[in-house]
Amino acid sequence: MKWPWKVTADYGTIDSAHKTPHIGVDLAAPLDSPVHSFSGGVVEKVTHEGTKGFGNAVWIKEPDGYRIVYGHLDKVKAYAGERIHKDDVIGLSGNTGISTGPHLHVGVMALDGKWVDPDGYFSWTNWLHLSSNRIKNGEDEYVVGHVENWIEEIVKSLATDFGEWGPPNRAGRTHDLRRLVLGRHRWHGETATVGVL
Repeated sequence: MKWPWKVTADYGTIDSAHKTPHIGVDLAAPLDSPVHSFSGGVVEKVTHEGTKGFGNAVWIKEPDGYRIVYGHLDKVKAYAGERIHKDDVIGLSGNTGISTGPHLHVGVMALDGKWVDPDGYFSWTNWLHLSSNRIKNGEDEYVVGHVENWIEEIVKSLATDFGEWGPPNRAGRTHDLRRLVLGRHRWHGETATVGVL
C-alpha cells in the first residue's frame, strides 16, 4: 500500500510507544490534515473515547464485512450509517486517545474480530477479491472507476520509465497510451475485465 504519509509504526511493531504488537499502521499526518477514506463502505460507528483508545475514530464496514478504523482524529466529518466512497474526507488528523503526537492510526479488523495487517488488506491481490464482493453487491461503477484509476497510474509510470513514450505537452497523450495498453491486451486474446474506455 502506498500510504499518503510516512509510516511511523508498522503493524506488529513493538517499541517504546507500543508495548504489545501494534494492531495497525501509524502515519505521520500533521495536525488537522484531511483524512481520506482508503476504500468504500458504510460508517458503522463513530467513537469518542477522549484520552483513551483511539480517541475520536471512524469505523467503516467494508462490503466483505471487514472493518477499517481511522483513529486519533481531531475532528470527525462522517456519521454512522453514511455511505463512504474511496477518497471521501472522513475527518481531520489529530492527537486524541492514547497518542504521543499528531498522527493517523489505520486498523483493519477481520470478520473474527482479530486485527490484520493493513498493508496486506489493501494490497492488489486482496483488492481483486474485494472488487468481486463489490460487484456482487451492485457496486460495479465503483470497481470500474477504481480499475480505470489504476490503469492511469500504470500508464503514467510506464510513460515515465520509457522517455520516448513520455506524455508530451499536449492534452490526451496519456489517454491514448491507456487505450494502447488495453488494446495490446485485447490483441493477444486476453479477457479484459474493465470494458471499453
